[in-house]
Amino acid sequence: MRLLTSINRTPLSPLVAFPVLWVLGALLSQIHLLNVQTNWSWQMFAVAASVPLAFVAGGLIGSGAGYLTRVNLRGYFKRLSEDRARLLLATCLMIGFAELVHQFVKIGGVPLISPDGNTIRFLQGGPTVVLVNFLTIAGLIGFVRPERLLSRDSFFDLCVFLVAMGGFLLQAGRGSLALMIVVGVAARWLYWGRPRFSFLISAGIAVLAVISIVFYLRARQMSYLAFEDELFASVMPKIPVPLLPLLPVYVAVTTNFYALQGIVGSFPDIYPYAGGSYSAIGLDLFLPGAANIQDFSASVTPPWVTATIAGSLWADAGIMGVILGLIASGALSVFVFVRARITGSLGWCLAAAYLLYVTIFGLYTNLWTQQIDWLMVTPLLLVFGIVADRRDAEENGEGNPKENLDKITDKPDPKDDGKLDPGDTGESSRREAAKKWIIAVIVAILALSAVGLVIQKLVPSPLAGEGTSVAPPSLQSTRLLMTDGDSGSDNEPIYWLSRSRKGFTLFQRSPISDSPGRRLRDLPFTTTRGRFYDIGQWDSWKGASLFQFNPANDSLGVTVLPVDPALGDPVEFTAPVAKTPNEFTQYFIATLTGPQPDLYVLTRGSEGSRAEVRVFSGESGFTSLILDGRLPYQNLQPHLWSVDVGNVTRANSREARNETPDFMLVLHSPERDHPNVQIVTGDSGFTEIAYRRDIDAPNSETTTFLLGYRQSLPSVYAAWSEDDKTKLDAFNLEPVAVLP
Repeated sequence: MRLLTSINRTPLSPLVAFPVLWVLGALLSQIHLLNVQTNWSWQMFAVAASVPLAFVAGGLIGSGAGYLTRVNLRGYFKRLSEDRARLLLATCLMIGFAELVHQFVKIGGVPLISPDGNTIRFLQGGPTVVLVNFLTIAGLIGFVRPERLLSRDSFFDLCVFLVAMGGFLLQAGRGSLALMIVVGVAARWLYWGRPRFSFLISAGIAVLAVISIVFYLRARQMSYLAFEDELFASVMPKIPVPLLPLLPVYVAVTTNFYALQGIVGSFPDIYPYAGGSYSAIGLDLFLPGAANIQDFSASVTPPWVTATIAGSLWADAGIMGVILGLIASGALSVFVFVRARITGSLGWCLAAAYLLYVTIFGLYTNLWTQQIDWLMVTPLLLVFGIVADRRDAEENGEGNPKENLDKITDKPDPKDDGKLDPGDTGESSRREAAKKWIIAVIVAILALSAVGLVIQKLVPSPLAGEGTSVAPPSLQSTRLLMTDGDSGSDNEPIYWLSRSRKGFTLFQRSPISDSPGRRLRDLPFTTTRGRFYDIGQWDSWKGASLFQFNPANDSLGVTVLPVDPALGDPVEFTAPVAKTPNEFTQYFIATLTGPQPDLYVLTRGSEGSRAEVRVFSGESGFTSLILDGRLPYQNLQPHLWSVDVGNVTRANSREARNETPDFMLVLHSPERDHPNVQIVTGDSGFTEIAYRRDIDAPNSETTTFLLGYRQSLPSVYAAWSEDDKTKLDAFNLEPVAVLP
């Protein structure tokens, strides 16, 4: 036990490095420098806490297994002569560089010097791209083998490393360059002992320089995107010039937590768990149905797409997926690290350093599943490192743990006498140690599972309705239901259109009532096919008005009729809104600016595209575009999603109509137990989902949901068919205090 504690008392241990960096990254993400960052939900806090706890549990498994394992790899792979070792490095270098050239030819340019380098670099791929990893293998071995990098004997090895670095520099990717530096320094530390402090500082500056230079280069290449405008117009002026090199580090860490927050909020409230599809992306050539979590996060939190190690795990299986995935990653990375500490072998040191990088990269994305290069690189580094080893390590399959420990810490453990405990060499003691670790791990996993169950129990029960009522006969055969979700009244009525002998009649009634409804006015039109309707407050008449929308191929006709015919005659407008082919478009009335209500045009999106929102000013007669944005949803199918617009987040305090209305969306898929209400705030530019709650209403494709008000609270009005009758209910969105 004491030896295992000593083995992990170094920043090179994944058991130390990852939890510490994760906590620091989570804390740093609470400093909102980017205007898109929002406060975490309690689910996000639960995920952020579960990740390091589960990793530590897996690390305990890896530590015990690494210490108890007795494998003499030198018995299977003999060390090569110096000439043959150099030939091996040269061969790896040529294979990797040849494939790199092949990729540049295929994509039509070199990303570093191409004006569109940030785009074309993502075109690299195909089965042969794995051969580029031989550059990594050759460069790392060449960097770590020599005891003194600048000596005459190390000239060949150093050249191999520099050529490999040059190749990755041409790719204009921060990850590959940072990998070479971080893994190289960590491996030398494990293999030769802790380097001089000046060397560590130089390596840190090199990593920071690589990240910063490539970041700003790529950002300038993307000047046509909103990302560049937001970054350089909104963030950089707030940061002193000497701190600008640190900005890429902040963005690289914190925005990943922001993307993770979007995924946590989307699964399973909006989309069902994927059941492993996102964690199989690295094997997409062999496993049909694999999906890239970055494609999903790109539609939810663009342009930030990497969602830490937890993103794909949560999307696949929720909190239990996160716990099990982090246990596995912790066990593997710590196991290899312990073997490196005990044996001192070049192969184990290289493999441990490489997996350390894969692990700490979990703050950015899940390299275990996103890019499974580690499945190829780790064993090759292990084997090639053993055969190219320059030191006499692992000759007896074990090495000297105490000597290796002192080597990388530069100081002995004061509690250690330099010898292993006598009992540690006995088979019975090993079994007892293994039992203790197994018990500890089981307890840790059970505790984490209990946390997961508690999180599930914290999900509030479906919101109960105010009381079901039967709709009057005039409402039984129509689905043309409307509310004025923008009014914020005490008890907002529900409106509907019913066919009559002369055309259609407009009615209103409280959703919770036994009255037959109030007849408001007869309407002159004889059909509603292809048209849309909404209720709003037209300022000229100081009262409720019916808005009729008549879409055409190149424009949208808008007719406004006062609910009280005595107030005036209808007025007509033409909005520059063309029909969107193959996508469902819906129209709403709500006040964004000025005294007159504005026209909201929602294009619900398709598979792979986000829903679009455009707002046209009422003061301009719906001709002037005043807002153009996107909702954090894609493919809002009309039979699964009910959508309405109105004031929700500040309904109680709203005295003047000068605040941004919100979107209410209700997911009523038959695959769910209950419909789920979600509020997307207008004040966030329709990017933040501020409220989610199941409601105790029938869950079917034919149920209609509208935004209304009951007892001055924003409410969801539901209408559904049951026993050949249409029934109505209202669900107050309490507590309003949770809405920002």
